[in-house]
Amino acid sequence: MKKTFTLMCTLLVVMLMSAHEQKEYKLYTTNFQDWESVSNSTTEKSKVVTTRGSKEQLTISWLETEIRQDGTNSKFTADVITKGYAMAAKTANPYIRTSALKNITKVEYVHAATGGNRGWGLRMRTAGETEWTTLSSAYCQQAGTKVTVSVNKENVELEWYNLASDQNAYMTEFTIYGMAEDDGEPEEYKISYFDQNGEKVGEKVQTEDETLQFAYTETDLSIAEGQKFRGWFTSDGVKMRGGETLTGDMRLHAVVTPVETATETARYEYDLTKATFYEEDHECFVPTEGSYYNEHGWVFQSSGSVSLPVSDKAYIILGMCKYSKGNMSIKTEDGTEVATLEAAVATDGKKDTVFYAGGATTLKITFGGTTYLHYVAIYNVRDEVRKNEQGWWQIPAGDGNGLLLALGQLENGDKVFLPNGLYDFGETVLTQVSKNNVSIIGESMEGTIIRNAPDASTESINNTATLLVTGTNTYLQDLTLQNALDYYKADNGRAVCLQDKGTKTICKNVRMLSYQDTYYSNKIGGLHYFDGGSIHGTVDYICGDGSTFFNEVELYCEKRASKGGGTDAVTASNADKSDKGYVFYNCTLRSECPTVSLGRAWNNLPQTVFINTTVDYSAGKFGFSDSGIQRWTKELMNKGAFPKFGEYNTRDTEGTLLTPESNVVKFVDTKDGSKTQEVETVLTEKEVAGYLYDTFFGSAWNPAQETKPARLEVKKEGNLLKWESNGTAYLVYVNGVLATMTTDTEYEVEDGDEITVRAANGRGGFGVALKAGEATGVEQVPFENGANMKVKKILADGQLLVELPDGRVYNMLGAEVK
Repeated sequence: MKKTFTLMCTLLVVMLMSAHEQKEYKLYTTNFQDWESVSNSTTEKSKVVTTRGSKEQLTISWLETEIRQDGTNSKFTADVITKGYAMAAKTANPYIRTSALKNITKVEYVHAATGGNRGWGLRMRTAGETEWTTLSSAYCQQAGTKVTVSVNKENVELEWYNLASDQNAYMTEFTIYGMAEDDGEPEEYKISYFDQNGEKVGEKVQTEDETLQFAYTETDLSIAEGQKFRGWFTSDGVKMRGGETLTGDMRLHAVVTPVETATETARYEYDLTKATFYEEDHECFVPTEGSYYNEHGWVFQSSGSVSLPVSDKAYIILGMCKYSKGNMSIKTEDGTEVATLEAAVATDGKKDTVFYAGGATTLKITFGGTTYLHYVAIYNVRDEVRKNEQGWWQIPAGDGNGLLLALGQLENGDKVFLPNGLYDFGETVLTQVSKNNVSIIGESMEGTIIRNAPDASTESINNTATLLVTGTNTYLQDLTLQNALDYYKADNGRAVCLQDKGTKTICKNVRMLSYQDTYYSNKIGGLHYFDGGSIHGTVDYICGDGSTFFNEVELYCEKRASKGGGTDAVTASNADKSDKGYVFYNCTLRSECPTVSLGRAWNNLPQTVFINTTVDYSAGKFGFSDSGIQRWTKELMNKGAFPKFGEYNTRDTEGTLLTPESNVVKFVDTKDGSKTQEVETVLTEKEVAGYLYDTFFGSAWNPAQETKPARLEVKKEGNLLKWESNGTAYLVYVNGVLATMTTDTEYEVEDGDEITVRAANGRGGFGVALKAGEATGVEQVPFENGANMKVKKILADGQLLVELPDGRVYNMLGAEVK
């Protein structure tokens, strides 16, 4: 009897345990595509759903939150760009709140933003209590951040809230997990597929007892000629092989990249320290008997090798490891030795560079012992990149790889000359000019173009620049910087041409082509000077810190959106109280956008002044006002940033005065209770004097002197063209085509050829092309007695002056300068 009772108890316990066996469920998940679209409202709205597993009635309520089933934003990554979001209004009131659930183990959600310092926070409380406990209050990354928080509580309510009351916040999905009795049904997982452009291809539901089977292949994608499908990847860059065990929902992204070929301008860089580097996805990196090891890259035994197809001339850059052994040998296909390197280096990760010239081939690296490679790069070039005895790097025309190599090897005082051509950096960003007293000189502003083209999903003021200057006394002349990020893909995207973290930077005859944040002066206390040239953009396309003087620069407002309309803002000053901000002197303003704001107040003590501006309607008619613009944007971008803005003597091309006698603007700080401050933005003649060149720079710096052209006088003696000059180098043109760059002061002339010469000033900037009998800096001036007198044209303190042989100096109006 006793045994029978014990057995019955044991069976009862087993039955009870079996009946109450639990597992973790996704109690509720949404990407808002299954919610009804509603505008934000101060009246609470709600919906009721049934949870999976626990089968509870869950009430979800929200306030001052817009729901969009099809809402998207181009600033979000493909991971969160799926249609559907909940957007918090710009107040402290928005929330999304749940009724109590029996048990919550964890919560996951994805939030995103269109700027920094914002997002959705999450808190919890036990039902019936009034105090909330914060689970997450971290701002999201602009492109989107996934948050996972542990809860492990019973009878719990949740509330998402706006982290920045003066900004919108976006949530694109959330999932609530909890324990519930196992109903015997396998968990369902949703596998979402996205093409290479971020558009959703489709989705497939699989259960936990299935392995991953791809629902879509390359036949479901549009793949351009020369491109190749590399597989389905997670957002972390992990390549899925198929057959893996499923543990949850997945988003898979098609990776399509160009087929690698050893062309003259091809450049490939391979970071072997990443576990997500897949050799099968690369045609110009072919390893044998090597594999990923760890943060030290790939490991090769003495039997291993790496084959690298190259063009006629190429640089091979190898990131070496201090733990390697033996030597590395590099040979061509026919066995010709190119270089032998010691595999171990004193500093881990140190890069060694090898130049090859000898015809297209496949270079093979073999190893004499256990070798670790951190990095491999192939830079196919048109010619060897080297510096001449005068300190000039002469880059073959249009050789972007050659320019990148030169910029990576600059020393203080170096000069770079770029013949006309397109120097394409591809998606490379933030190419640094870090040394001091560096000059980068193009042959012409229109013909010498340095371009990069970041993917639109990477748009950012801090991470997209074509060039990043960090040195002092950088000098740029006669070139174009173009950031070709596809701005009109979504009618927005911050893409910087020049991010200047240096000081005493000069841009003479420099054109910048982009749309938003084109020029970014990024150093408080920095000094910068522009002479001539052109800056193109849409939103805040001249922005940042420091003190910058723009002399006779064209300001060109591009279309704000692909369909036209909208408003452009020329400047967004972020000047510190120690800065003088932006001064535009004798500049020209053109616009394809119908409404233009001269500037917005970004942060700190914004300062911007326009003096003697010419409004040119040749690109389209435009105005300076709308509901939020009164020649200047009235609403501050950040709390307390009341500006010092000014305008004087703006005229059209016919000379008609456009500046009103008075323009008092009431600037509004909506971030601080709508505080206001009135500013008279029309300057008096006396006030203008405080912004002119001499006052702006004072004795700290005289950049106009550095831009002064070299003196040059060209003569012909027999079959020789000779010149007298104080130039540092010379460009010689034969029949209008650049023949040579030289430090000689004569050139032999062939019969019938027209030879012209350009002289470089002390910073390397070349002046106008002259032929025999012409001169700059020295001119023949006729006087009343019929005699000719040699006089000099000089540039001092931003003015063009004439100096007579007896030392007297006059300005261009004939007044003597003391």
